[in-house]
Amino acid sequence: MADSEDDDQCKLCGFHPPEGLRKHVYTARHNKTVKQRFLPFLKKLDEVRKELKKPTVVDGEIASAHFWCYPCSCRVDKHISDGESSIVNGGTLAHIASEDHAKSAKRFCQRHGVYQVEKDALSKLVLENELLVEYLGLVREATEKLQDEGARSEEAKHIADQEASRREAAAQQACFFQAVSDSGLCAVVALRFACIGCEWFAFQ
Repeated sequence: MADSEDDDQCKLCGFHPPEGLRKHVYTARHNKTVKQRFLPFLKKLDEVRKELKKPTVVDGEIASAHFWCYPCSCRVDKHISDGESSIVNGGTLAHIASEDHAKSAKRFCQRHGVYQVEKDALSKLVLENELLVEYLGLVREATEKLQDEGARSEEAKHIADQEASRREAAAQQACFFQAVSDSGLCAVVALRFACIGCEWFAFQ
């Protein structure tokens, strides 16, 4: 959401200064608010930018989280999820790379006097499109890797289930023969198997 030229509200201090916004931004009170609210906001964005080099893609959905964008005066979803996988801080990076945010950020910095405290404020607020394109490529690679790992995990689970079934069948067979032995029928069973063997050799 872009600033209105007729709106004298200070988005950082949260009120309409009686002296007007242009004079208000030079007050000690406003500069203190910039340091207490806006600079920590920039610091959080710096932390999020670390995801540009190594995106975090996780399996399934993660708990929803939001942040307040001062330049746009709106709440933004931090993460992106399609139900099967989630991109940590993907929503934040997509937002600060948007054209609307870039326009709002530029006007915000000019009207709220943040350059007095942080001269690189605008470059920290806005993500260049080239960086976003590179980031999306890495996200695609991370997603494919996650899917491959999921497939291998399913295959390993299938093998483990088969082995467990085999062991269970072997254990049941051992219990059967033990029961036969304990009941004194071992000789009868052995004889029956011997007869079957003779029949098989005769057939051959």
